[in-house]
Amino acid sequence: MNPSAALATAAGGAAFLLFTLELMAAKALLPRFGGSYLVWSGAIMFFQGVMIIGYGWVHLGSRWLGAARFFRLHLGLLLLALPPAFLWMPRLTAAGGPEAGFLLPLAQLLAVSCAIPFLMLATVGVATQRWLAESAGAESDVDPYFLYGFSNLGAFLALLAYPTLVEPNLTLAEQMDWWSWGCLLVVAVQAPLFARPPGATRAAVPASHLPAWRPVLRWLLLITASNTLYLAVTNLITMDLAAVPFLWVPPLALFLLTFALTFGRTPWYPDWIRDRFYLVVPAGVFQFLLQSQGFVAAPGLMIALHLIILGWVTLVCHGELRRARPERAEHLTGFYLVLAVGGFLGGLLVGWWLPASGLPALVEYPLGLMLASAGLALDPESRRWERRDPWILLALAAVVGGWPLAAGLGRGQAWESLPGWLLLLPLLAIFGALRFRPRPLTAALGLLALAAPLTGHLAPHHTLLHAHRNHYGILRVWEQDGRRLLRHGSTQHGAQHLDPARARIPQLYYHPTTPMGRLLVDLPVTPLRMAVIGLGTGSLAAYLQPGQRMDFFELDPDAVAVARSHFSYLAASQGAVGVILGDARLSLERVPDGRYDLLTVDAFNSDAIPLHLLTLEALALYRRTLNTDGLLLFHLSNRFLDLGPAVGATARALGGRVFTLANPPPEHPDAYPSRWLAVAWTAAPAQRLLRLGWSEQAAIPALSPWSDAYAPLWPVLTW
Repeated sequence: MNPSAALATAAGGAAFLLFTLELMAAKALLPRFGGSYLVWSGAIMFFQGVMIIGYGWVHLGSRWLGAARFFRLHLGLLLLALPPAFLWMPRLTAAGGPEAGFLLPLAQLLAVSCAIPFLMLATVGVATQRWLAESAGAESDVDPYFLYGFSNLGAFLALLAYPTLVEPNLTLAEQMDWWSWGCLLVVAVQAPLFARPPGATRAAVPASHLPAWRPVLRWLLLITASNTLYLAVTNLITMDLAAVPFLWVPPLALFLLTFALTFGRTPWYPDWIRDRFYLVVPAGVFQFLLQSQGFVAAPGLMIALHLIILGWVTLVCHGELRRARPERAEHLTGFYLVLAVGGFLGGLLVGWWLPASGLPALVEYPLGLMLASAGLALDPESRRWERRDPWILLALAAVVGGWPLAAGLGRGQAWESLPGWLLLLPLLAIFGALRFRPRPLTAALGLLALAAPLTGHLAPHHTLLHAHRNHYGILRVWEQDGRRLLRHGSTQHGAQHLDPARARIPQLYYHPTTPMGRLLVDLPVTPLRMAVIGLGTGSLAAYLQPGQRMDFFELDPDAVAVARSHFSYLAASQGAVGVILGDARLSLERVPDGRYDLLTVDAFNSDAIPLHLLTLEALALYRRTLNTDGLLLFHLSNRFLDLGPAVGATARALGGRVFTLANPPPEHPDAYPSRWLAVAWTAAPAQRLLRLGWSEQAAIPALSPWSDAYAPLWPVLTW
């Protein structure tokens, strides 16, 4: 194998393994952190931090040690890092969950399980480029940056392979075994090259000889922008669906594909892409504001719109990075070190700082656009005005923004939608007018990011009482039409009448006319012990009678504080109420066998489903905690997913009989349509369900039970 082919194989193979590891690690840790959509952002931030260390080693080591000594020492370190790849990776699947905290425990678990193998692989792409640059000689026209294109192509292939080939066919333990052998193969490919010095060497360059600050700042802004927007789009998608590799992959694959296109041997970055960036910005702003106000499309359309905006913006950012790359070989590793720092800053912003700030909006979306505009503002080249651009702007507004108005008309809510449109259309015009003026555009996007948390106060006819964001979502409490309501993300999770005479009547999905309400009213008054996974407003506590007990299992401590401070269901309950903080699966592992008569699973963050609470392993745990005639209930109301068949198949695999009931249209103005699924293992609860109008669900042979190893989401998406 010639050196170029060996280097390309090593760079592509290492990237393939790097991104496979990121997906494996985040998937393994999801159940231990409540299935939060921010597990992925937190993991990305950790891995970007490790990448800075790897890139820093290659940058400084190659400058201080000289080419020959550096590459021999580097090969020795690669060989020393192989044993942890085989010995430490299994710690991921055996890791226990934290009792408190989020980011620090996540980083600790990743550090003790896979930091060293990841660090080993993170150095390969930059080291191979440095070897090629040193070997080519000072007068060569060889461009080592094509290896970065191969690296991103390998990562892109990993993202295609993982949800389609790897995850469905291999357990996590098997995936880690194959991954470790892949590490050995990558080291073997590059070992013969690194064992000998490069064929030519360049003159030493003083460490103080660095690029000017302006290009470095531009690199940093562009890469931070693309990482921030990529993670923001991932958050917007997974917050309303589920935190699973199937949904992590499309944004990241597109992010990497734009790198591969712009850094290949024949870069693809046409002028029309760059010149239309300022038309995509208002489209992104428009889409962000619509979704922040609760306009939600079908999953396929929502994902497609976000991916179009993400792909365009990242292609511009990465294309500009390619154009602004350093030509001198001694600056190559510094360039990649800046890219690693920018990636880490994007992950830090999205994965830690913004959720920890409590700002009740996904402001990372406009921030990503703002940083991209700021990076372009440092470009000395001017933009051209083209006469047809206003028409393109109007067409883009019609295509991107037309579906919410049509949806409002279809639901008879056009007049409620109109005030939002009156605010959004001028914003679109403003951003359109600034499209070729990057500095004012950057300032306008910054103002939008600052104002985004205040948009909750703009909706008519309601008073916002509380708004807060953390690592599990965005909680809002407001009063409207004599009721106090709780919204988690884009979904209403509970309500209570302000009138004391009606305050004890559960609302929305738990009203006495709903399937859950009728079942609880029908239960015998004899002492009962019930468990509920997911607190919401605590509405179900209103059904308790003296002598009965209900334990709520809630992951989010802020949700508990909101339920106690803004709603009175828990305090006014006639029975005993307990609230157990932490992930429900971890908490239920400590519960004695047969403790509960009824267990209800209603733990959606926004409309996102915590898949680890719907698998075979989870249902087996629920069955253990129920008594002989115990009943298991699932609240499966969802705008995007038809969960009933998959959960039913999983329950039948454990020998349960599955029943379903829905209540559209509502029989009472305080009730919302809801869909429920119940599982009974004995005749007595099954007969009660049939008497209350529940129907037994027929099996669908094509559906397999969900498990912790594999729970395919695409069959249940309501595209």
